[in-house]
Amino acid sequence: MRKGGQLSYTSTLHLKPQM
Repeated sequence: MRKGGQLSYTSTLHLKPQM
């Protein structure tokens, strides 16, 4: 997995639960 993809994946996981 690329760094960019991992960042987006992590960001989505963190943003989803917050929202």
